[in-house]
Amino acid sequence: MKPKEQITKEIHEIARKISKSSCVPYVAILQPRRTMKEMPAQQLVSHIGRMVDFASMSVSYHAIDGNPVDVADGYLIEKAIEDKAKYALFIEEDVVVPWHGAVQLIETSQQYPDAIIVGVYYVKFSGVMLSQRDEENRWSCIDATPNTGLRRNIAGCGLGCALISLSVIYKIKQNFPDIPLFCIVPEKCWGDEEVKGIGQDTWFYHLVKECGIEVICDTRVQCLHIELATGKYTAHPDVNLDDYVTSIPITEPLTLKDRERVSRDYIDRMQLPGYINGIDASLDGLVVDYSDETRDKVLACLNDKSRTCTQNFYEVARLCERIKAVQPKTILEIGVDRGGTMNLFLAFSHPDARYIGIDNAPRIAPDKHEFINADSRSPRTMEKVKKLLNGSKVDFLFIDGGHEEDTVRSDFAMYSPLVREGGLIALHDIAVNVVGNSSYAEHCAGIKKFWSELKGKYDTEEFINTNAEMQFGIGLILWPTKEVLPWQ
Repeated sequence: MKPKEQITKEIHEIARKISKSSCVPYVAILQPRRTMKEMPAQQLVSHIGRMVDFASMSVSYHAIDGNPVDVADGYLIEKAIEDKAKYALFIEEDVVVPWHGAVQLIETSQQYPDAIIVGVYYVKFSGVMLSQRDEENRWSCIDATPNTGLRRNIAGCGLGCALISLSVIYKIKQNFPDIPLFCIVPEKCWGDEEVKGIGQDTWFYHLVKECGIEVICDTRVQCLHIELATGKYTAHPDVNLDDYVTSIPITEPLTLKDRERVSRDYIDRMQLPGYINGIDASLDGLVVDYSDETRDKVLACLNDKSRTCTQNFYEVARLCERIKAVQPKTILEIGVDRGGTMNLFLAFSHPDARYIGIDNAPRIAPDKHEFINADSRSPRTMEKVKKLLNGSKVDFLFIDGGHEEDTVRSDFAMYSPLVREGGLIALHDIAVNVVGNSSYAEHCAGIKKFWSELKGKYDTEEFINTNAEMQFGIGLILWPTKEVLPWQ
């Protein structure tokens, strides 16, 4: 028998060889994340507790947060290249892949090694995110019923569940050596009036098409597009929920009633806070009438990750300058969400200011302030507010709840009488323009229409960052008189 020292040496040498041979992944899982502090829909980091089956494959995992999605996707694909993986599998943080989905995608890829293979997933509360070109080169939706075979020559889809052979990536890079694989193009980029807003996935699949690479959908792989905060999802109605293992409980399908909340969450997810808030947008040609102190305080609040705030920096800075001049002691906000604007408004109010918030789906834990979890249009909600006020008046009312025209009219009619004479009323989303997302502007069209009516009746100001790629617009009313504004 060999000496103990020699056996130990050989054991270590074998262990090193095993470790070295197993370090090259077959699949690199790539997951862009909004924030690492948030629980993703599925655990993909480790084979221990992983919620998608990868059989006996060697797997690596890469994630990144705090970056625009095109930058994140570009970084992640480079990590797959560094790994020398055979496949890169994009799985977005709010997409749930069925347990055997990865194995099924790879099976299809082995049949079609020169193609990109994607699973089926839906736009939240809407249709399937897949399209084909018809004979007139128009994009049209397709039938993605579960287990009905493959759908060939896909023209458009997302990157929520996409298996991409690295050989495909190398082919694109060879054809476009100086062009980014993923790129968000702002509308009217480079001063070209013909350029429309382009998302990073549309950009990528255009390069794919230019290189003659086919995209194939495997209808066996039906994904859930899930809302992380609630567990609500969108998917084909025939999916079997027993096929999915998740980090968060799956609850029920999303409906149009969830549209407002989900749309705002999409805006919140799509880019860096600096991009969302317009912090880096040029202020050339815009009126800057807020102080350096206000600027610094607003920036601090917008960068507070514990209270996410979907506001444009320039717009809300001008509003906060007005709030600071009035020093409100009572604030009423319709549409609390995560409490980001609550933090902002309180930072510029009286030190002992009282805050009352109304929201039918708040994403903030109760604290020392007063919250009413209810529909703002309900008479019972109105009575609760009056009871809390106990005869006192509101100094500042911020309306940012439901965005349908009937809802914003109702909120204004019900709660504006509670505001004291000389108080402030502000409406959010009066002039929405989001590059690459015209649907959100359409969703806010009722607010824009209602605001145009209010402007003819009251002393008003508009705060709109026309230089930003994501503008919302805030309308301010001095209530209800035609007096000179206190900051003029």
